Amino acid sequence: MLQVIPIVKLTIKEIIQGRVFFLSILLGLFFSFLSLIASEISYGDKLKVYFDIGLGFLFFSSMMLSVFLGSTSFSKSNDTASLYIILPKLKYRSSFLIGKIVGYLFIIFLEYVFLSSIVLIVYSSAGGNIDLNLFICLFFILLSCFLIFLISLSFSQMTSHFLAFFLSIVVYLIGYGLPNTLQIAKVNNMGLLADFFYFFTFIFPNFFILDIKETYLYNSDFDPKFILQTIFNTFIYFIILIFLNLKIFKRRNF
Repeated sequence: MLQVIPIVKLTIKEIIQGRVFFLSILLGLFFSFLSLIASEISYGDKLKVYFDIGLGFLFFSSMMLSVFLGSTSFSKSNDTASLYIILPKLKYRSSFLIGKIVGYLFIIFLEYVFLSSIVLIVYSSAGGNIDLNLFICLFFILLSCFLIFLISLSFSQMTSHFLAFFLSIVVYLIGYGLPNTLQIAKVNNMGLLADFFYFFTFIFPNFFILDIKETYLYNSDFDPKFILQTIFNTFIYFIILIFLNLKIFKRRNF
């Protein structure tokens, strides 16, 4: 544990000193105020329009940062130098990767808290109601960001950063679209195809179920059983992905 802390600090320092962190914050700020303008010139319930667009931009900027950080984790020269300098000094090789993961997740969390706070402040000042279910909605978006980061990190250890970025997006799209595709196959009595899609639901994380902003907008009450089960299933994926990353990292030659 003591060996992990310095790596976490070094990772956070490297990311904050880079341009990507501040550019993502500026992009999120721009999108937040753009969504406010869009809500003002739109028809219908302006609060719902701002909430929908604001959360959409918040989701987009946070997810892009998560995928970028994960896909480029081991492609930077400073990371390569850190590997050769730090690894021989560590008692456990896995300490390096754990420290990197914790550092990256903290940065993603930090940026997300900052951007979501802006969205909430503007939403509240415009007359919106902030309640527990809204924070659950935001928490689920954060879980999606953590999940896609770990997926992207896995790919970055096996391929180039460009391909890792691309494959992470593909996994997200499949994970998001698979539940609806499975439902369509069941409705149309496509037995074999439905079984095929059902099998892949155990492989790809269900990003669709983590997107609950529409449910909040039109029915703000969430089933506690649904919330707990979704969180539990997501954390199982977290554990699997962390162990997968550690397994790949141990087998790599540096």
